[in-house]
Amino acid sequence: MKRTIPATSPQAYVDALTGWRGQCVRELRAAVRAAAPLDERIKWGHLEMATLELREGTAIAPRTVRQLARRAVALGRELGDPTQAARSASRGGKVRARAGARPPRA
Repeated sequence: MKRTIPATSPQAYVDALTGWRGQCVRELRAAVRAAAPLDERIKWGHLEMATLELREGTAIAPRTVRQLARRAVALGRELGDPTQAARSASRGGKVRARAGARPPRA
């Protein structure tokens, strides 16, 4: 695997992408930013996002991206900062599910 220097900012990460990956990330980022004001962070040398595997030719409508971003923001407001829950869990703390939460689909 080729080692690269981690990006110093979200913009630097986006600027370093070329080809279909760069185009895809720029379009996704624009749609997400249009949906809600969010903090962007670099984690493990790349933008931190929910897992979504994209391959060349994958099509995602900007409307879908905006809806997903709005739902993520609403969930964050309801449940709090997920990075805090992850830190608590990594230190042996318990992560509490919200009342009435449905179990994940199999």
